[in-house]
Amino acid sequence: MTIAYPYDDLETVTTATECSVDWANNNVVGPLNALKTELGDNPRGSAASVEARLDAEHADDGTHSGAIVLTADDIPVLPAYLRTDGTNSMQGNLRLGDNRLIGAGYKTQIGDHLNPPAVPVLTTAQRDALTPTNGLIIYNDTNACFEFYENGTWKTGGGGGGGEANTASNVGTAGVGVFKQKSGVDLQFKKINAGSSKVTITDDTANSEVDIDIVQANIDHGSIGGLADDDHTQYLLATGARAGSTSVAQNFGSTGIKANVIAESTADAGVTVDGVLIKDGNVDGVDVSDFLTGEIFLTAAGGWPSTTAGCAAVTQVAFATNNVDLQLADFDPATAEYMQWTVVMPFNWNGGTVTARFYWLANDTTTNSVVWGLAGRSYCDSDAIDQEWGTAKTVTDANGGAANQLRISAATSAITLAGTPLPGELVQFRAFRDATNAADTLTADARLIGVLITYTKA
Repeated sequence: MTIAYPYDDLETVTTATECSVDWANNNVVGPLNALKTELGDNPRGSAASVEARLDAEHADDGTHSGAIVLTADDIPVLPAYLRTDGTNSMQGNLRLGDNRLIGAGYKTQIGDHLNPPAVPVLTTAQRDALTPTNGLIIYNDTNACFEFYENGTWKTGGGGGGGEANTASNVGTAGVGVFKQKSGVDLQFKKINAGSSKVTITDDTANSEVDIDIVQANIDHGSIGGLADDDHTQYLLATGARAGSTSVAQNFGSTGIKANVIAESTADAGVTVDGVLIKDGNVDGVDVSDFLTGEIFLTAAGGWPSTTAGCAAVTQVAFATNNVDLQLADFDPATAEYMQWTVVMPFNWNGGTVTARFYWLANDTTTNSVVWGLAGRSYCDSDAIDQEWGTAKTVTDANGGAANQLRISAATSAITLAGTPLPGELVQFRAFRDATNAADTLTADARLIGVLITYTKA
């Protein structure tokens, strides 16, 4: 019996086209069921007769390409009815109900070699758009892994065996977590990095530890927050703004305190050192200022008029009533005149500045003034003698209104000697009357008795 299959009326089908259910029912399911009926339950008839029927309705190569769509109720029982000698096959994409195998690679070959079925390849977005049922298996192209739907949840199936769909998370209520994300089957964690040179991060592989340490040498104590608010109350401040305990002495050890000045805490307190009160230049009530300075008196008799613009020669003047004799050097009221001395400075001199006071008188009854001045230069070993003087300082002193009355001027401001002043050096002093100065108003000779030099001891 020959069954005529309606392949002559088939519409053109390509491998990229899914056939409709009506087409499959009309052109595939019906003829296959008719073939089953013809062959009966024991299809052990001639393979050639089956092959001839299939070949008659297929292409010359014995194959038919197209998408064959069957519902679950339409699938016939085909234990071996489509098997031939393996030379013929039915190729294409097969759709079974609502579950589909899509793509040219998803095909079932009837012959000696059977291709295993391939699961659908979906992205995560496509997977999430499904309405899945338990047992569905896909390959997630986004996460590069197999996934299966079990008990209402998508789970990951590892290659070569099953396993849990693991993830990780940061727990706790504070701090910074090290877990970043899960990418496929890869759990990704953040690295721990030292934010500055003040901290070191070390991989202690021997102890399976990550060691975090502080580099004390790289910490600037002054830049630590909170210090501006002065919260280290147990320490004295460099500014002196905090006093130490009034009941406990500050212990600075055996090396003592190094300072240029030790000031009293209040104006009337003074400073007590080992029970000795030092206050206002007095030590236990004794004025110690005299111990801090030294004096040298330059007499007129010990000096001489300068070669250039010198004063009058030193003369001895007798005050006959009481037979008092003085060696005096007269300085003219109209012209600046000079007088010099040579001394060796004491070895207890600190090499610093000096001051000068002038002892003088005048045979004049006015109260007009004289301007006196002094300059000097210090010489060390091998110094050339003919060098400039230091800067002179002057002082103005008034006559007392009586003739031949002793006048003692105030001290000049600090006089810096030229050269490199050191204790024990030779010093040349030069005194003068600055007669051309507007403040010098005495019209008589000013008669110099001497000059008192005050220096600071080392």
